[in-house]
Amino acid sequence: MKHILGLVSSVFICMVVHSLPAQAFSPKTLPISQSSDHWKVTIEEPVLDGMQPPKGVADLYKVNVTNIGENVYDATIEVYQEDPVTQTKSRLGTYDIPKTQNFFEHQNLGVSVKSKMIEIVVTWREEPSRMMENEQKDSAQKVKQSFSFRQD
Repeated sequence: MKHILGLVSSVFICMVVHSLPAQAFSPKTLPISQSSDHWKVTIEEPVLDGMQPPKGVADLYKVNVTNIGENVYDATIEVYQEDPVTQTKSRLGTYDIPKTQNFFEHQNLGVSVKSKMIEIVVTWREEPSRMMENEQKDSAQKVKQSFSFRQD
């Protein structure tokens, strides 16, 4: 039953994607990047290693997010693509930056050929969590920055 439901869902998604108007996020030149005091976000050519994206469905990109500021804690990356029909954004993935490194890399991020925009949201804490006297965890305030890459 799960396989049938999955197949029906896949067919429905393909039908919806094929009915959307063609407006692809496809930068004319790569790499493209944006920076802030804390982060540098770069979109580059993917690392295919023999892999080919589904033609007419998705394009692949390499995404790098690097901490160029002070130490951060509990850093998370969320990647969204714009849905040109509903004017909403759908999440492509959520990724944690491991505590042992200050960067994130996704070698083959699939983005719908119908999307004109990718948004990368980085959230983090500027101080580590600490234990209070009552053994409750006290988390520092979470902050975020958004980086939007649009193809007009």
